[in-house]
Amino acid sequence: MVVSVPHNEWTNAATLVYQTDDKNLTNESLKDYLKQELHPHLIPKYFLIAPESLMNSEMKPKRFEI
Repeated sequence: MVVSVPHNEWTNAATLVYQTDDKNLTNESLKDYLKQELHPHLIPKYFLIAPESLMNSEMKPKRFEI
């Protein structure tokens, strides 16, 4: 999921929150893949691996949980 988080320079910055079982997947490799598939302005600024409890929740997560 992509969420907006506060940023000092901009008002908000896009953050990709994801969960994976692939131990070889890093934030950099994911970012490199997205650079090949998406226009540069669509790539999130930050990447965060979500804890299991966050992804199993049926409710929308709150920003402070991320």
